[in-house]
Amino acid sequence: EPLVAAILNGYNATILAYGQTGSGKTHTILGGKKEKEGLTMRAIGNILKGGDSVYLYMSVLQIYQEGVYDLFSSNPGESLSLRQSHDGVQVDGLHQEQVHSAEEGRQMLDGAQKKRAVGGTLLNEMSSRSHMIIQLIVKSGDKVAKLNLVDLAGSERLRDSGAEGERLQETCAINSSLFALVAVVESLSSGKSFIPYRNSKLTWFLSDSLGGNSLTTILATISPSQKYAKETKSTLKFAHSCKKIEHLVVQNSLKTISTSKKLKPPDTKMPWLDQEVELHTDMVKTSLGPICCYYAGSPDGLPVVLLHGCPSSFNEFKHFLPGLSYMGYRVIGFDQPGYGSSPGARAASRSDKATVKGGPVDVLKEIIKHHQLENPVLLGYDWGAGIALAFGVLYPARVSKVVSFLPSYSETPDTQLHHLSVPTMVMWVKQDQNHSWRRFKALARKIPGGKIEFVNAPNSTKEYSKNCYEKISDLLLVPIIEFISDEKFGNVEKEVYKGKELETQSTLGESVVEVCNINFEDDLAPEEIEQILARPNPEANAVKLFETMGMKYGFEEIYRAEENHTHKLHRAVSDVLRALPTLSPTSLAKNLDFLPSLGIWNALPKGYEDMHVSPRYLPGRQVLIKTRDLEDFDNETKSLEAGITKIGKISEVGDEMIIVTMDPYENYGKEITLDVKRKEIIKLNSPHVFHREPNGKYSLEDGLHCDYKNKIVKAKLVEICLCLAPLVSKMDFWSTDCLEMQKDAIRIIRSCLNIVTFQSGVDRSRLARSDCVGRLAVNGQGHCHGVSGTMAAFLLPISPLLGIDLKYRGCFTFGDNQPTTSNVERHQCLEVSMRPSGKSFVVDLWLAEKYNNPIWLCMDFNTAYNRFMYPNGAFILKTRASEERETDFSHDGII
Repeated sequence: EPLVAAILNGYNATILAYGQTGSGKTHTILGGKKEKEGLTMRAIGNILKGGDSVYLYMSVLQIYQEGVYDLFSSNPGESLSLRQSHDGVQVDGLHQEQVHSAEEGRQMLDGAQKKRAVGGTLLNEMSSRSHMIIQLIVKSGDKVAKLNLVDLAGSERLRDSGAEGERLQETCAINSSLFALVAVVESLSSGKSFIPYRNSKLTWFLSDSLGGNSLTTILATISPSQKYAKETKSTLKFAHSCKKIEHLVVQNSLKTISTSKKLKPPDTKMPWLDQEVELHTDMVKTSLGPICCYYAGSPDGLPVVLLHGCPSSFNEFKHFLPGLSYMGYRVIGFDQPGYGSSPGARAASRSDKATVKGGPVDVLKEIIKHHQLENPVLLGYDWGAGIALAFGVLYPARVSKVVSFLPSYSETPDTQLHHLSVPTMVMWVKQDQNHSWRRFKALARKIPGGKIEFVNAPNSTKEYSKNCYEKISDLLLVPIIEFISDEKFGNVEKEVYKGKELETQSTLGESVVEVCNINFEDDLAPEEIEQILARPNPEANAVKLFETMGMKYGFEEIYRAEENHTHKLHRAVSDVLRALPTLSPTSLAKNLDFLPSLGIWNALPKGYEDMHVSPRYLPGRQVLIKTRDLEDFDNETKSLEAGITKIGKISEVGDEMIIVTMDPYENYGKEITLDVKRKEIIKLNSPHVFHREPNGKYSLEDGLHCDYKNKIVKAKLVEICLCLAPLVSKMDFWSTDCLEMQKDAIRIIRSCLNIVTFQSGVDRSRLARSDCVGRLAVNGQGHCHGVSGTMAAFLLPISPLLGIDLKYRGCFTFGDNQPTTSNVERHQCLEVSMRPSGKSFVVDLWLAEKYNNPIWLCMDFNTAYNRFMYPNGAFILKTRASEERETDFSHDGII
């Protein structure tokens, strides 16, 4: 009742039932009839007691294998899409039905429940196979609020549920979304800055309920059975974490959504340092639907219309507002339909489709018409910059000037740029890897009288790359303001170089400070570097110079200097990088003392010789094997030539056959022992030999190549080995902490690779279109194939010295309706086996970034392959298993 009272007063609320399958979540939320009514019917009854001024609407949806489905729809199998709007996450096309009485509400729920995905498992005959969310929207006077009643599908262990086939896919999808839910709760409770809401449709839809605008209640349902003590502990731990989450709850009103807020002054040395911007927001009604508009600056100033990129919103322009407001301009921005806070269907992002009827150009025309703007300036970025150019060609009399920043533009017969008669400035940042000046150059030169302005971005770092154009806002604004006003912008004070101050003595012996206005460089001149490299042992000299430069400037600065021919260090860096040694798999295998001889390592890890000849396969080690279907396990032949990949444990090593015992918990309780040929064990578990092309380069996924003679690859490998040196000096293959040190080595190698995934979208300051792993390792981004290939290239030469067997795996990730198959991989990662321990792990850079969890850099392969992905055992990239050695198999147990 207190929760219903809060809802009637305009406060959102959520009741979320969490627990293992069969513990009573659905019964709590839905209940039965009369005295056994669940929370939903009780809430409906209490809300309808509010009087005639209360209107109640209901929606029911289910999230089934990452698809969102409307249970009130006549076509409940149609998947709907989620969209972020100004008042939270919305489901496009979700039906809302008005509820006039409790009985009517009961009938609606019964109809929806019949459409919900349910199925039987060993744990529950009527197990919910989807997450069901009942949303009650309450309008009371000028107040509006919503109550979400969430019946989560229960978590379950595969070995306990006995799920197979479709049930197996459902269980994997359920566990995956619950894993994402736990990750969100842990991030919120620990105060992390990034919350991974969008890792799952469930957490995205409930983003307001988890740390947002909602009064949230967690119902932790548990089983009284001692058998499920671990599940009970996990549920209570989740509930305890939820108690630490702080919510910001506000009263919701049906009044105008116009808002106003003040933006903090920017961190700048420009005159607008103290400029505080008041930003107003309003939903404008147009013939093309409601459009969310934003206003700043002087109402009487020259109008400047901001056009955002794709996929983005007006928010990407906020850093421009202080400068434009300071200059007295009337700034108007808006979100295109389907973007930001504007509802509606998204227009095609292709620039040649901008002029279609009802498209982005027509939306811009509606905004200009609604605000009665006379000859505004159009300022656009990316997609918006292309829209501005197209509008200028079609309606030159309606605009005064066009500023096109990194435009995405393709001409059509009606939008040829040589017809653009409006004064136009094209701005470009050559360091932007996702906007090719080479491709746009010909179009830019077709603009009559067009001005082309190049802006030099500062050197890219990991910190700089996020919101990179916000960080160079002043560099962008000055030419924009000068172009709009036709005047040189103010006198901005430049930093004056301060000379060195040295404490010394005067001729009278008094202490004085000598200011040196003329300073000589402390760096070595290129000629001096050439002389050092010409001395005996030039590779060792180059390593020492490279290490010294890295300590002084940072390795990232060295790579930038190599790429930028105008950098003051370019010549010196290029000479040093060319002289660095080639650390290829072949060179390190032929000369084990190569790294110590160069001064990179003091020596190889202790016990290396014994580790090198130690067995790989011995009783107690877990290995991958190929098996037939379950019913074939009882066949006398027990052939393993085809079938599915499973994990087994070596129980006995014979001269020709290996006896492998399967885990009964992963095989429906069956005790299974198989005879496996040695060659089958070798094929699936020995380290991979990567394909080498005739030109000496190694082939990797996504068209990548690794040339270990490339100077960037050489430099990055030397950097990695230098970073590993302290760990290698302490490593002993026969110590108890060797395994942890091997895992730390993998984490160190990953930290040296400045490559990210596309999880958070395209980072325009990073390189994505290159076939050189060296370039990607310096400042790159990629899909799972690209990041895994890059990691493999730099782990491959060093792994034998660290006792790591490296394998490149193709996997089929669980989590949707598609049946798992051995023929197609949807995901790629690395697998490593440590020696002499025999432990195996999955190294997955993609999932480590997706879940913001470094454990995925060394995830136990039991957990990875049984819960998240299926390894098909196929060889990718023309890899092959290494040949069997005499010492690979042993009859003794593992150490």
